[in-house]
Amino acid sequence: MKSEDIGLDKSNLLGIVDAFPEMVKEALRICECLKSLNKPNCIIISGMGGSAIAGDLAADFLRNKQKAPIIVNRNYLIPSFADKNTLFIASSYSGDTEETLSALKDAERAGAEIICITSGGKLNEIAAKNKYLKIDLRGGLQPRFALPSFFISLLKVFEKLGFIEGINSQIDETNEVLAKIKNACRADVPLRTNPAKQLAKQLQNKIPVIFCSSGTTEAMGRRLKGQLNENAKANAILSVMPEMNHNELEALDKLKRCENNFAAIFIRDEEDHIRVNKRIEIVKSMLGAKLGGAHEIPTQGKSRLARMFSQLIFIDYFTVYLALLNGVDPADIQTITKFKKEMLR
Repeated sequence: MKSEDIGLDKSNLLGIVDAFPEMVKEALRICECLKSLNKPNCIIISGMGGSAIAGDLAADFLRNKQKAPIIVNRNYLIPSFADKNTLFIASSYSGDTEETLSALKDAERAGAEIICITSGGKLNEIAAKNKYLKIDLRGGLQPRFALPSFFISLLKVFEKLGFIEGINSQIDETNEVLAKIKNACRADVPLRTNPAKQLAKQLQNKIPVIFCSSGTTEAMGRRLKGQLNENAKANAILSVMPEMNHNELEALDKLKRCENNFAAIFIRDEEDHIRVNKRIEIVKSMLGAKLGGAHEIPTQGKSRLARMFSQLIFIDYFTVYLALLNGVDPADIQTITKFKKEMLR
């Protein structure tokens, strides 16, 4: 990767990715004001884009520990069963996401307990006016790059609900792992020894097919797809196991390597079900050659939190490098911006 490629990163997104450990520590400081919360019968996390992905990640993190259903809501309305025993979390970095603000009104009508996570905008004003519990995030970032702050904030909320404990004990290892990956993947590390740059080079001009697993890595798959879309301006396909073995597998198996431009990326975790691990190996053997080989998003760490953050930071490095190889500014989202303007007309 040439220095002129790095020059396309006009907003210094690589520098923001480098700051992952500091963002994690900052989120912990922000959440020190949280007090114990009443246990709800249901939790609804309402958001879009990166603000919603944090909810998906938190749900995957909790998967066998949650003591109430967790619903990630990407809609203007919330489920009709929401009531005063529901905890509604409005998650919007800008504070102006129209779907989230609409869902918030619905939650207010239902009498739900409300928490707002934002850096400003209308959501900040509504929270202040109604004295809702609010987690104030630092502004000035592209919303999708505020994910570490959203994710940690949600985990601290769940800790105060009594769903999990000992998050802080996993932070030290998480930051150690983040530092290691930063040292291996930062911009001044050359291609020959930089795994994120290597994967970007291997997948340049390819359409990734992302294989992940329900309950453990599906949220990570969503994150990878979203970052490929927004950062690299690249199309991608998300395929979730074990469901894909019951439908998509049939179509993917009919591909001929000489006639497609796909590339397989697997996202795995040590907590994947033993039968899912077998499914992954079979899919690799059946489809690997047809999809130009099998790539994996690496993982490091002993704790679940460290492993998840190791994949999150690698995904951000990889997708930014792919954007630069594609000759595009990873921060530029002019099509989405144009669409939002059209919605205001």
